[in-house]
Amino acid sequence: MDRPFVVLALFGAAALVVARLTRRTRRPLPPGPKPRWIVGNLFDMPSDSQWMRFAEWSELYGEITYVEVFGQPIVILNSLSACKELLEKRGATSSGRPIGIMHELMNMHKVRAGMTSMQDDPFWRYERRLTHAAFGPQSVQEYYPIQEAQSVRFLQKLLEPDVNCKKELRYAIGQTLFEVAYGLSPEQYFDEFMEMSDTLLRSFLEATIPGKFLVEMIPFLRCFPSWLPGAGFKRYAEGVSKVSDRHSTIYFEMVKTAWKPPIPPDEAEEALKWAAAFMYLGMYSTNMSAQGMTLVLRIAGIDTTDQTVAKFIIAIQTHPDAQRKAQEELDRVVGTGRLPTIADRDDLPYLQALIKEVLRWHPGVATGIPHRFTQDEVYKGYLIPKNTTQYRNIARQANDGTLLARPDEFIPERFLHTDPGFESLPDPSEIVFGFGRRVCPGRHVADGTVFLMISRLLATYWISSPQDKDGQCPDVQIDWSGVDAVRYVHAVRLAYNAHERASYPNPMAPRFTPRSPGAIDLIKVADTML
Repeated sequence: MDRPFVVLALFGAAALVVARLTRRTRRPLPPGPKPRWIVGNLFDMPSDSQWMRFAEWSELYGEITYVEVFGQPIVILNSLSACKELLEKRGATSSGRPIGIMHELMNMHKVRAGMTSMQDDPFWRYERRLTHAAFGPQSVQEYYPIQEAQSVRFLQKLLEPDVNCKKELRYAIGQTLFEVAYGLSPEQYFDEFMEMSDTLLRSFLEATIPGKFLVEMIPFLRCFPSWLPGAGFKRYAEGVSKVSDRHSTIYFEMVKTAWKPPIPPDEAEEALKWAAAFMYLGMYSTNMSAQGMTLVLRIAGIDTTDQTVAKFIIAIQTHPDAQRKAQEELDRVVGTGRLPTIADRDDLPYLQALIKEVLRWHPGVATGIPHRFTQDEVYKGYLIPKNTTQYRNIARQANDGTLLARPDEFIPERFLHTDPGFESLPDPSEIVFGFGRRVCPGRHVADGTVFLMISRLLATYWISSPQDKDGQCPDVQIDWSGVDAVRYVHAVRLAYNAHERASYPNPMAPRFTPRSPGAIDLIKVADTML
């Protein structure tokens, strides 16, 4: 970065810090590492492995950690109890979002980022009601045929020789959520769509990392022209903005024209009855709600759902006992003459426990999307100042040794009602999908997709480790260290490619062996039974 630019930025930051230092509080701030002058804890916030640093701080400072970056207060909630108290019981004051300047520069605010980056205002509350109507427990039943069809397609692809499991899984998840959002499956646009989704998700998460972009701490830097040395953040944002515009507008306009005549009215009506995008078109005077809602469904939903199923595939390779128990339960309850459906879920307690353990085991997002406190709050005697940015230490909560025995191990039995202490265990779905007003709006869609994918894989295939050049199946070892809050979301995807982690084989090139000739026949004809 250009030296004059840095000097000017530091002067601006100093003014902000001095203003904050003149404010006296009657209550102590939460504990945390000692800040430096002007920059605060900027150099304590690593660009890599943030979630690991947060975990270290939790051991030193307890369930809540306080830091400042250029005068901006930040708290990290390390415990489940702190999240429940501050995000659920006090949701009225903890549901704001940080004022994301980079998000605005990247044009994500134009489509409102599907409630994700919106403030807790009347417009957001309106969209929240619409989203819950579209994706609530009752509404999602309309999407089951879509989810079932794509799960069958994935099973059929796995019968092909030299199948790319990673690619086919991501395709199946993406097609599922695209049809849920739009009511159609435009295969000719899919590769471009997925590439843009990856770009937007990565950019969105990067913009939430404290200290990643100086303009977030010193807002007037946004006025600098993009050609100025040191203003690379603006050039970066302009590139993402173009992707955001095409991603949110072209696809939505494509859908609006896709169901015009000569498609028969009854066919169009059948296709649109579950298309959430069109629900919004009839309920709000602009297209903004529909664009934003479907944006978050496509971007976040595809990635996190894909990660969950991929984690299952990786975990089950090294836990054959868990795989065998789940398959025995499926054979006993469902039988071998049909595929499991959502209606079978309540009768499959072990499978449900296994899925909960998959969610808990290395959750796909390490720190979540930050909140902002809109008023001063006091928690256990500590002051949390107004406009404090808040992060949830999801990775720590999912592996809390005070609540879980052997948290580093994959043990589905911990979530069976017969396990001692079951009632006191944290619900992994709650940890992963969030709390209070900011709970993930698409969680019920994700639940259904994950259940169908995992249950049907187990019903038809035996999943084992990939073979090495000698025909052996070595243990799959995954190193999660060195993965930051952004790349943590892609950690499973990084594990897809053996050359990226020389210490272990490619866990997303497993062996899918049909369980029986009958299983092969069932897979081949399953699409005719939908």
